[in-house]
Amino acid sequence: MNEKTLYGVDKSGGNKDEEIWKGVVDYEAYYEVSNKGNIKSVDRVIPHINSVRGMIGKCLKLQYGIYTYVRLSKEGNTKIKTLHRLVASAFLPNRENLPVVNHKNSDKHDNNVNNLEWCTHSYNVLHALENGASRAIGEFNGKSVLTDIQVIDIKYELSIGSSQKSLSLIYNVHPSTISNINTGKCYKDIL
Repeated sequence: MNEKTLYGVDKSGGNKDEEIWKGVVDYEAYYEVSNKGNIKSVDRVIPHINSVRGMIGKCLKLQYGIYTYVRLSKEGNTKIKTLHRLVASAFLPNRENLPVVNHKNSDKHDNNVNNLEWCTHSYNVLHALENGASRAIGEFNGKSVLTDIQVIDIKYELSIGSSQKSLSLIYNVHPSTISNINTGKCYKDIL
């Protein structure tokens, strides 16, 4: 137990199990993420033709694949982000600039900050092997040329009508790879 807590209660009067919200890195004016793995848009004023309109913040709908992810929009651009990286970036210092966020209990949908840690790729793979969470799908497959996030982006782009040829050029893969993603022949476990 750290200095600030005594039997689960913060000495300053707050409850250690309290949900704490912080701005999402690079989206501070638009979204906040919590230490419990929730995400919400923030109240803000949006310029509109000859006027302004208020937008009330709300919790975002989480989407599930191998990881929990959300779609974040800023200035007309939408990006897909994994929730565990958003939580870790907001709450866990990464002084050694480690590239991966590991789920300590191997549950990739448990995005509570207490379940996350920064680590190396090799530590993450060893942790998965030791805990029976190893998989040879998605970016962990030795033949994979795309990351899970890239596949999610491609599936989203296909759903809104982007051409397979343009996506193959953007992601530097053979057009058949995009076609196989589209038909579910490969990366079918990535939602």
